[in-house]
Amino acid sequence: AVHPSAVSEAYLFPPRPTLWHLGLQVDFQAFDVPTKYISDHNKKRASELYKIFLEITYISTGILCCAAMSAAPQLMKLLYSNKYTDGIAIFAIYILVDLLRFTNITLVLSAAGKTKTLMMVGLGSVICNLILNTLFYSWLGLIGPAIATLTVTAISGCLMIYFNSRALECKITDFFDLKYLSLFAAESIVLTVALSFFSRWLDKMDVHYFVILVLVAGLYGITMLALNFKRFWKALKKVNRKTELILRQKDHNLLPLRQCQRKILFQPKYLK
Repeated sequence: AVHPSAVSEAYLFPPRPTLWHLGLQVDFQAFDVPTKYISDHNKKRASELYKIFLEITYISTGILCCAAMSAAPQLMKLLYSNKYTDGIAIFAIYILVDLLRFTNITLVLSAAGKTKTLMMVGLGSVICNLILNTLFYSWLGLIGPAIATLTVTAISGCLMIYFNSRALECKITDFFDLKYLSLFAAESIVLTVALSFFSRWLDKMDVHYFVILVLVAGLYGITMLALNFKRFWKALKKVNRKTELILRQKDHNLLPLRQCQRKILFQPKYLK
């Protein structure tokens, strides 16, 4: 039987092992480069930059979330206590919810002036979540609301990518390197499953849960970084290069005056 307090705790306070909550994401709004590309009707460059941004976010978010998933019982013990481990299924679902949040990027639609579309997607997500929470709870019990949230997050993410592709006048497939994305997903699934079994084995051997967490999550992170660091670093360099090109342009009207002054102030090389 699932302890009700465990479920409510896991439901109300799910883990947030994503870039947004750790503050590690590349802040595109600070650079404001995609906004300027769109406002200058340079949608091809905007779509290229958006593709790089998606790649950076799904690599880093995927590694963080799957590392948490591989040692989910131990992480739950660390964040809460042993009495809440009965709600591990709900805890894991909310990790998946965080994993899917990389698709919910509103910058493109905001820059394109599609605020009505954003409002409709947001309002629709809230309404659907309320309805599905009620239905799934009556059908599936305490785990129902978590599944409802996962479903709505996935659908809203797909809608956001679709509307972003329309705003940038390109195909959805243009946003992804499907070969690499498939390889990354396969690596993540295989390694997560393997390390989950490893963590269970260590737990049966009475190894302390914190040691298991550090070991399993560390192994996952190190392995995935070793496999994907070159690609990740290449994407970061592309973003930096595109940003530098914008900053070096003679026409400083492309950026707000205060923003230009701030960037130049902290990057003396542009004063040459």
